[in-house]
Formats: sequence, structure tokens, C-alpha cells
Amino acid sequence: MTSIPPAAFPLNDISAGRMDLIYNDTESNRKVLTTLQKEISDCDRFDFSVAFITRSGMACINQLLDNTRDKVKGRIITTDYLNFSEPAALRQLLRFSNIEVRIYSRQNFHTKGYIFHKGKETSLMVGSSNITQDALNVNKEWNIWYSTTDSDNLFLGTTVSEFESMWKQSVPLTEEWIQEYEPRHLRSKIERQTELQARRNDPVVITPNEMQKDALENLCKLRNSGADKALLISATGTGKTYLSAFDVKESQSKKVLFLVHREQILDDARESYKDILGNGIRTGKITGISKDFDADYIFSTIQTMSKPDILAHFKPDHFDYIICDEAHHAVAKQYNSIVDYFRPKFMLGMTATPERMDSGDVFKRFNHNIAYEIRLQDALEKNMLCPFHYYGITDISVDGRPIEDDEDFNSLVSEERIKHIIEKMEFYGHSGDRVKGLIFCRSIEEGRELSVKLNEHGLRTQFVCGKDDAATREKAVNLLEQEDKSTGLDYIITVDIFNEGVDIKSVNQIVMLRPTQSSIIFIQQLGRGLRKRALNGELKEYLVVIDFIGNYKNNFMIPIALSGERSANKEHLRRYLMKQTIPGCSTVDFDLISKKRIYDSINRSTVTDLIKGQYSSLVKMLGYEPTMTQLVKSSSMDPMDIINHYDNFNNFKRVLKLTHHNLGKGEELTLDYLSSTILNGKRPHELEILKNVISHGCVDFSVVKNELADKYGIDCDEDSLQCAIDVLDSDYSKRLKSPLIEIKEGKAYCTQYLKDLLSRDYTKEYVLDIVDCGLEIFDRRYKEGFDGSLKLYERYSRKDVCRLLNLGTEGISSTIYGYGTYRGKCPIFVTYNKDANISKSIQYKEEFTDRQHFSWMTRSNRNIRSNDVACVLDSNIEKYFFVQKGDDDSSDFYYLGKVTPQDPRETTIEGNKGEALPIVNIKLVLEQPVDEGIYEYLTN
Repeated sequence: MTSIPPAAFPLNDISAGRMDLIYNDTESNRKVLTTLQKEISDCDRFDFSVAFITRSGMACINQLLDNTRDKVKGRIITTDYLNFSEPAALRQLLRFSNIEVRIYSRQNFHTKGYIFHKGKETSLMVGSSNITQDALNVNKEWNIWYSTTDSDNLFLGTTVSEFESMWKQSVPLTEEWIQEYEPRHLRSKIERQTELQARRNDPVVITPNEMQKDALENLCKLRNSGADKALLISATGTGKTYLSAFDVKESQSKKVLFLVHREQILDDARESYKDILGNGIRTGKITGISKDFDADYIFSTIQTMSKPDILAHFKPDHFDYIICDEAHHAVAKQYNSIVDYFRPKFMLGMTATPERMDSGDVFKRFNHNIAYEIRLQDALEKNMLCPFHYYGITDISVDGRPIEDDEDFNSLVSEERIKHIIEKMEFYGHSGDRVKGLIFCRSIEEGRELSVKLNEHGLRTQFVCGKDDAATREKAVNLLEQEDKSTGLDYIITVDIFNEGVDIKSVNQIVMLRPTQSSIIFIQQLGRGLRKRALNGELKEYLVVIDFIGNYKNNFMIPIALSGERSANKEHLRRYLMKQTIPGCSTVDFDLISKKRIYDSINRSTVTDLIKGQYSSLVKMLGYEPTMTQLVKSSSMDPMDIINHYDNFNNFKRVLKLTHHNLGKGEELTLDYLSSTILNGKRPHELEILKNVISHGCVDFSVVKNELADKYGIDCDEDSLQCAIDVLDSDYSKRLKSPLIEIKEGKAYCTQYLKDLLSRDYTKEYVLDIVDCGLEIFDRRYKEGFDGSLKLYERYSRKDVCRLLNLGTEGISSTIYGYGTYRGKCPIFVTYNKDANISKSIQYKEEFTDRQHFSWMTRSNRNIRSNDVACVLDSNIEKYFFVQKGDDDSSDFYYLGKVTPQDPRETTIEGNKGEALPIVNIKLVLEQPVDEGIYEYLTN
């Protein structure tokens, strides 16, 4: 038998700390980068031993290193092993005076270890991840994370000792060392590229990607069903042109017209069709200069094709297939004259932004047939686009105040701002050998002056606007795309001419110098740099996006655009700003001031216009008014956003002038009550009772219990059933003037009031929609993990909690001051960041000591013998713990589970008059540690 060697470290030594596996998982959006960012943010100093460091890896942590340069010291050991680390990345590290970097060259060096020191605690992450964007975001990587406060820990001590040994054997990184290393790195890079190219010498056969396969299948189904029009909604760079060529081939169309908004992309579109259909097809252009009327595949601008003398060359049924690129323009007058004239067998519209406010009803133009929809986040997740690294940074202050929406022109082009812009463009850098950037500004006047001043600082820029002719714009694009820096452009500056319709494949940096007026325009401008391949056909490693954020009213649009959030819930936007996650290798970072400006914008924002705009866009898209249930099923909107601002769905539709139903006061109150109480779907009990009563006139409660068990796995107890009955028979709230059900011999019956309500078609429709929508929400959001009352980490109001814990209306009043015991249950509500203006008697310090322990305070003027404190300490009473981040416009709390009180301690706090008020401090122990993401959001 083979003997087992003794462990290098005693098991009790390792078990003395906390341990976790750190890895990437694209499905759950889990990233190694998240742990690295958190540890750098929290530590006092760090030590890294990393074999390979690239520019793309630095792009993932540049902003964080900049944010922490005044409070965190760092040491990094890397190597010239295999000549893989990139000189540009090493130069970036030299910019940080708080970070020492050394090079280890003694022998082959392949370590990937990260050590973090914070007070008495030391953490380390050791495994497979280098500092490259793929390793930190998407590669299959395994890293062990370990943390301990034991200074004598042998495992940790050995790791630190090994680092110190390598540090002594390394040489300092200097500019001179990098200059000596650069030729070696370049030779090795060329060798790697040559070897890779040799493996790719086989001819490339273009086949449909994942999106294109799904879209082609849907297009085939639409044609088979008799449809002659369809709309494709697809993010820029996802292969819409190739898709249309694949579908032309699939449909065996012989005469094809491809319409574009701008002439610059005609040649690219024509080449794409030859890639798919072969070089033998007869293609031609119809533009101001070219008139290839006899071609089978015609590529034309709408400006030329819409002219009557051009249309006269063709019969209405000449074309089998017409493609409308940038189809949100398809309702413009020129487009109308074309699409109204021709009668093709099939017409395909393609757009990334069908909701453009200036686009009219593009959905109606294509008969509301959506062939396929893939938005930015989906495309990034499927690796269809070039990764981007977004940096939201602070614009300068002028005379001590931040840049505003209506800023004075002189401030926008001041020398101070020009220097600030150049500094940041150089700091965040770009992929590729030279910068090829687009700068979006707010006005023609500003753009022209910016170009002049940037050129005075040695950059090569050109301002281009809609007044310039096509030749001028095309020349500027060619100069930007070319590799020769001495004669090429570094930047094109524009206002909005390159928002769409112009394909500049090689763009590797986008600079935003204007307020974000809409998420649509933001995504359009971002999309200009997301092509995966540059002009030379090489994969573009990443795009840098630099957004200069002033004190703008619509800053809240930035997280909406980046997250793809379809809810108008401010809490969701705050959490996104905290997490800053995005699929794939892309990253999102804000400096501290710009993040605060966005938080302030979210808090100040009025989201009613956003809600109205979202629903109006859906009506356009679908061709009918979706119900609340349909909104949930399609994941289009959160109906609770509507209810929270308009009380009921009828009110909302009346504001949009989509209905003229004027409900009676009783009807209005009933819809308000049901919408605010049970529509949220936080439990199905009331909904199932009401559904059965409406459908059958009455229902036996044994049937309700069986349905709850069969459909949802809920063992319904008598308290829950009685509370659900109370909610519907008016005992629960004075807002419900007349009961909806009446109870006789163990059955619920429909009251006359409810029968009258249901006798009117429109009120019946609203009530049924509330029931169906609530059940759909429960099934989608709350069913999995529901414990019969609550679901961990979901958000609940005090009113929700008292209903779901069956505490009745008495329970609501007992929890107004943070906690209260009723019917053997005690919910505890905590606001983590208290308003500075509240009374000192409730301004006490409460905090997590770690993810499983919370230091909690009772009300003031209490001791351990006080009745309410005794109830909290009573082991026979169940304690439920709820926390909200701040006392803002949201009244909802995160449910963090049940808690056990420990170590009660009498202490004092200062009152409003400076007096000492008695209070009890209690340690609450959670049943399980708080989810890391929720914990970080609440505590940071």
C-alpha cells in the first residue's frame, strides 16, 4: 500500500480561516474580477505575484487602482518569462507611485497569487488567474481564496515568506528595463501570431452564429404563416447584414434591394452579400453617381431610390426581397415613398433602436412582426461583440462648481478642461498599436473649438458634422482607420452624425463629452466601437469608453443603458451602480465623485416619464395594449412600477389616453386596494381564493389548500388561510369598503359587491388581470425558495411583512418603531444608513460585524427587563430580520432570514438634549451568512 505523505500544513491550521473557490461562470455572471476588486478596495496594502500582465487586464482594474491610490500600498512581482507581459501594461503600472513593481527573471516563473492585508486580517487568492481580461472574467479558472486573523497561521506565513524571498531576488521595474524588453516582447508576439496564422490557413466558411440561426428559423416560420414583413432588433455589430444575406439565400430570392440611410456602408454591405452568396452574383449600386439598374442585387441609399425618376425604372413587384437597414428611419417621408411603392414578396427591417423617439411607429410599418430581438447585454453574453471597458469619470469643476447641463461654452473648451480630457484619454489608453477614437460632444460650436485646441496639443483630430458632404465624412473615416499615425487621424469629433449608419470598424476608444439625454442614444454611440474585427480583419481586443460625467440631470440614464434595466425601480439602479456587472469580458467602473453624481441623479429623478415611455413603446411594438400579465410574461416591464406611481392600471392608461373609463369611487378604491396589496405576488393565497371565487362563484377552503400544495408546494396553515380571508373580506383594511368574499360553512362565496364589479366588462378585465398577474409574478419570482411566508433576499414593506406573517393590522402599528412582537413573531426592521436629520434618540450605530452577525440596538429608554426587549430575547418567539440600505423613497427592506439574539448589553446613547438615554445592544446571529452581493450593497 502506498503511504500517504504528511500534509504540508496541519488541517486545524487551514480550518482556522475562511475559504472559498473563486471562479468565472458566465451563466451566473460570476467573475474572478469581482473578488479581486473587493479585496483591493478593502485592504490597506497588497502583494501580487503574477506571471502575465496585459493591457486588457489592466483595463479591468485601472479605475480601481486610481480610486485607491491614496489609501492602498501595493507590491507586484511579474516576469519576462515567455516575453508575454505587455510593455504598455507595465508602463501603466509605473504611473502609480503607491505601487512598487519588480521583475523576476531567475527561472521560469508561473505564479498567480494575490495577498491582501487589512489590519489584523490577511486574505490571499492563489490559483490560475493572471491579470488578463479573459482570466479575470470568462476563462475557466480555479483560485482558492483564504482569509484569517491568525498571525501565526503556518499556511499564510509560508506564502508570505515565499513572496518576500522572490521580492528580494527581483529587480525594480523601470522605463529603461521596459525599453530593453520591448524588442524581445515584439519578436515573441510576432512568432506567436505567425504560428496562430499557420493554423488558420484553411479557407474560412462563414456560417450563421447563434443569433442568426434563431432569427433565420423565426423568419422562415413567419413567411410560412403568410407574413410578408418582419423587423429584426439587433445590437450593432451582431451580424445583421450577414443575417439578411443568409435569409435571402434561404428564401431563394433572385431580385434584391438593400436600402441604407448613409452611402458609406453600401460597399461593405455588398461585400458581405458576396461572402455569403458568392462572388458570381450580379451586384450594383444606385446612388447619386452609380446607376446599376440591371443588377440582381441592388444596394442603394434611400435618398436616391426615393426619387420618382429612379422608382420609375422598376415595376412595383420587381424585387423579391427588400432589406431596410436602420429601419427606425422607415417611417420617414423618403422611406415611405419607397416601401409604399414596392410590393416585394418579403421585406425585412433591421435596427438596433426601434424605440427612437423620432422614429414614429416603425413596428406598425412591419406589421408588428418581430423576427428576433437581441440587445446589448445578450450580445455581450453570447460573445458577439468586442468587449468594452467603460470608465465613468468626473468632468472638471469651473470656479468650484461642476459642469452642468446648460454649461457656458467657454467653460466647455477652457484650457483646463482640454488638459483634463487629454490626461484621461492617455491614462485609460486603448487597444491596438495606435488610438482610433470617436469623441461625442454637445454642439457644433464646441466640437469645432475642441478640434482646434486638441490639435494645438499635438493630437490629430477633425470635426465632422451633418453639414459636411459624404466625401468629407468618408475621407475622415479613412484617415482614422489607417495604420500610419503620421498621416492618420487620432480622433473624429462629432455631435451625433456617427450615432448610426457609419461603420468604423477599428474604433478602439470612445469619448463622451456630453450629458446622457437618453439610454437609446447612449447605446448607439457606444455601439460605434463594438465591432469584433478591425478594418484589417484582426480581432479587436477591447474598446475603451471614457464618459466625462458632470452634474447632469439625466445621469440616472447611464446605469439604465449599461444594465439593460427594464424596470423603473430606483433601488435596482442603485444596486447596479454598486455591483457594476456586465456580461463577458466587459467591465464598468466609476470614480468616486461620478458615482455619487449618478446616485444623486437617481434619487432626484422622476421616473413617471420613463414608465410612460416604456409602455408607449410596447404598444407601438405589439400593435395592442398589453395587460399587466403580458408585461410580466414578456419581461418587458414591472407592473409594480406602474402601480407605485399611478395606484391602478386604469389610472395609468387614462393618463396615456388609452382608455376613457371613469370608474366609480368604490371601483377605484377596490382596484387601488387589490393592486397595492396582492398584485405584487408575494404569496398566492389571496390570489387563488379570489380566482376560484370569480370562476366558480364559491370555493371550499380544502380545495384552496390542495391547490396551494399541488401548484406551489405550500403547506397552508390555518393562520395563513385566515389572514388571506381577512384581506379579501375587508377585515384587513379600511380601504376596502365592501367585502369581496363572504364565508359560509368553510367556503368562500362571491359577494354581491364583487358580482356587481364583475358585471362590467372593463372592471372584470382589470380584476382578472390583477389575479393572473400576481400569480405569474409569484411563479416567476417567489415560488423557488418560498418558505410559506417569505423568500430570502427579496424586498418587503412593513405592510407586506405583517400580511405574510399573518400579524394583521395590529402588527403593522407595532413595527412602526423598528420592531414589535405579535402572535409569537417579531419582525425587526433596520435602516442601515440613517438620515442625519433624524432625532438623536434613534440615531444609534447599528452595523454588521461580519456577514452572519449584526450589532443591533433596541429603542431608547429600555433595559433588559423592558417588555419589548424581553420578547426579543424570548427563545420561543421567532425573530425575522429585515434591512434597507437608506431611508430614501423606497419603503422596502431586504429579508435576510431568521435571527437568534445573543449577548444583550445595557448601554447608553446621547439624547437630543445631551442626556444619556438607556438602551440595549444585542448581537443578532443570522441563520446563514448574508449573500455576498446583498451584503456589499447594504454595507458600502
